[in-house]
Amino acid sequence: MVSRNNNDGDTLELDVLELFCAWPETSLKLVLDCVASDDPGTRLVGLWGLSIIDFGGTKYFGLVADAVCDPEPWVRADVMSTLSTIFGTGDPSRARALLITGTDDAAPEVRSAAVAALGSSRDDMVTDILVARADDVDPGVRYGLAWSLARRPASKARAALERLTTDEDADVRDAARKVLGVPPSSL
Repeated sequence: MVSRNNNDGDTLELDVLELFCAWPETSLKLVLDCVASDDPGTRLVGLWGLSIIDFGGTKYFGLVADAVCDPEPWVRADVMSTLSTIFGTGDPSRARALLITGTDDAAPEVRSAAVAALGSSRDDMVTDILVARADDVDPGVRYGLAWSLARRPASKARAALERLTTDEDADVRDAARKVLGVPPSSL
């Protein structure tokens, strides 16, 4: 059943989904065991499994949401990404609150994932939160922020993007310029 000649993971993912459908009770037990593991990589697999088994986040949202407190930053960052998918609709207000909190996480990869996840939310409060990240110490966060501020009508978003066009990091400057539609030679 598993294709051994596909290195991109797509076939493996489809095969795992088939297994979830064929043995739902066993799959759920194994996924929950993974979530409870001491190994962060195994927890990550379990969290991914829950987001698939509970596609809309109606049953196991809490287990995934609780992982925003995981000791491993890369697990917390992955949770930020998961909360921005259809899974986050299981509890949209809690997902949003967790994403907003993630913008202040100690780990830059979590802040970056949270900023990216909030990019699709267009309300003023989220814009204010994103604009506040324009001074983040991590260039990866500022880079993602530039893209998350794209197509926001607020003047404060434009002002933050204009500041980012002079950022010390070349990638951040380039992203801000692209978002603003400004040719690199114009600044």
